[in-house]
Amino acid sequence: MSGRHTGRDAHHGGGLREAAIVLFLVGALVLLHRFAVPARGDGFDPTAMLALGFVVLAGHAIGQLAEVMRLPHITGYLLGGVLFGASFAHYLPAAWRIPPFDRGVLSPEVIDKLGLLDALAVALIATTAGGELRFEALRKGLGALLGTLAGQLVAALLLVTGLLWAFTGGMPALALPGMPEVTPGAALALGAAVAAIAFATSPAATLAVIQGSGAQGPLTRLLLSAVVLKDVLVVVLFSVASSLAARQLGIAQGGGSLGAQLAVHLLGSLALGSVMGGVTALYLRFVGRELLLYIVALVYLGTFLCQRWHLDPVLAFLATGVVVTNASRRGDQLIHELERLSGPVYVVFFTLAGARLHLEEVFALAPHALGLVAVRALAFAIGSRFGARLGGAEPPVVRYGWMGFLSQAGVALSLSAVVGRSLGQAGQAISTLLLASIAINEVIGPVLLELSLRLAGEAGGGEAADIEAPGERAGTPADPTHATRRAAVEEV
Repeated sequence: MSGRHTGRDAHHGGGLREAAIVLFLVGALVLLHRFAVPARGDGFDPTAMLALGFVVLAGHAIGQLAEVMRLPHITGYLLGGVLFGASFAHYLPAAWRIPPFDRGVLSPEVIDKLGLLDALAVALIATTAGGELRFEALRKGLGALLGTLAGQLVAALLLVTGLLWAFTGGMPALALPGMPEVTPGAALALGAAVAAIAFATSPAATLAVIQGSGAQGPLTRLLLSAVVLKDVLVVVLFSVASSLAARQLGIAQGGGSLGAQLAVHLLGSLALGSVMGGVTALYLRFVGRELLLYIVALVYLGTFLCQRWHLDPVLAFLATGVVVTNASRRGDQLIHELERLSGPVYVVFFTLAGARLHLEEVFALAPHALGLVAVRALAFAIGSRFGARLGGAEPPVVRYGWMGFLSQAGVALSLSAVVGRSLGQAGQAISTLLLASIAINEVIGPVLLELSLRLAGEAGGGEAADIEAPGERAGTPADPTHATRRAAVEEV
């Protein structure tokens, strides 16, 4: 009893310590901005470097505070980004608007200057997520995987499309602000496009929570496989639905050009990722040294090619991870090196993601956004339970699996921007709704994901000893890299 009590007190004391660290860092940043040397005439501006140091230290401290409240670390990073972003600065009392908090520590200008680090984070997270998708494990739970995805998709198409029909004029009392009058056919097509985006789940957030909790088991395997496949399905479904919506709205250009562009975008991203994965497998086989330098070079070369050819870096690096882990016997070595970098990468990536959230849009469309979030969650709950049961999934997957799919970011945000650019005034109104709902899902999704892993008994490697391999019993892991993977996560 005394040992347990002491551990609890230490945990509580740790929370006070982290809160004191955050306050100290805020005060230090204010003093630096007040008394530091201003930007030099050669164009060098130190504010981005100050912000980066602040993000890494303060974001990590806030993540530790989130753990005290039994929340995932990335929820703390996201909330920290919101607090230090430009959007939250507008709501501060006038007396508190002291530089740099008057414009936000993470102002749009600072975020642009940290874009290289953001690109590094996206690539590392996506490659690691792809590296967790092994074809052998995928075949073992293929029925449960396909059943879960099919159930979610059908339920989302029915429920989300119905909700958007109501928002676009089907029920005038629920009409979306700024939404022009559209035909019933256009309303249904727009609803299908939104349903395709609602089907998306964030691989980055999913992987971050799974690694942070050390989860293993059937639900964990299903989540890792599903979120990787979902990104591919989402882009394909969205290309079809958005092309139909453009025709119904009378703004289609060149007979399906949008769908063709997205198809090329998808296939090109997967092709580039497969080539990078093949080259990496050869490097691991014939060289296998200086992996960190190789990873950095690969990441920035791949990101440059994605930008130049207008490809999706998330899909490209997901494909890279899948090819490496399945084509090379030394794939675990690469994934281990990636996971060594996961701690600071997650801090930067998710804090910047939180800083990009627009609170004004969330507040302005709160009722509609919450309605979309609730209907999406209901669709996943119904679809996952029904589909997983038909697919022969294990009971924990059937009961709690739906909670693991709610987080959104990345692909959903990108496609929301496409809706706003490509579908006229109706698209702009719906894009704002999507951004608000994604912001909510981005915060609550990781919390419910970690809860689902705990309820399923998989957090902390709960069921790994009975499931991963026949020889893996009584705490003897069959995969020698898992212990180092867990140690790398706990270092953070």
